[in-house]
Amino acid sequence: MKEPIPDCDKALAGYQKSCLSFFYPSLIGFLATALGFSLSMAAGFQMSVSHSLGVYLAARGLSGSAALSSAVSIAFAALVVVLFAFLAFKAVKGRFWALVVASALYLGDFAYEIALIFPVYGQMSVLDWSFALATHVVFLALFSLPFVKYVKLSRLFRKSHP
Repeated sequence: MKEPIPDCDKALAGYQKSCLSFFYPSLIGFLATALGFSLSMAAGFQMSVSHSLGVYLAARGLSGSAALSSAVSIAFAALVVVLFAFLAFKAVKGRFWALVVASALYLGDFAYEIALIFPVYGQMSVLDWSFALATHVVFLALFSLPFVKYVKLSRLFRKSHP
């Protein structure tokens, strides 16, 4: 018969699961970038990952090659996945700085999305932009969950280890 899991263990498991939310947006962004550029999908789909399109446009201006620019953009998106996987791993291990850094980076991407999407990529439809904006809002809300669970876990730990 299994013993009941103490409160600290349940809180730790919940916190660790919530830290995985840091990994998902970058993975979705990578897939959207890879599919958007490799399959030449609609510009709005490609633009839903605004930082990847920004890298693409910068690389295109430097190299003049669409294929090379797409490869640079996809490589950048893969690097973002690795970075957020590293931050999620560190957060799972209890590193508070990883929570702060991952949230700050995603908040920066959110600000970039809001500030630059219309002036820079004016051809993006309002529907596509709204979807990208809503996605950012949902993930920012999910990013607050590990902070709440971290505080709860810290309190439980201090209570059980005076």
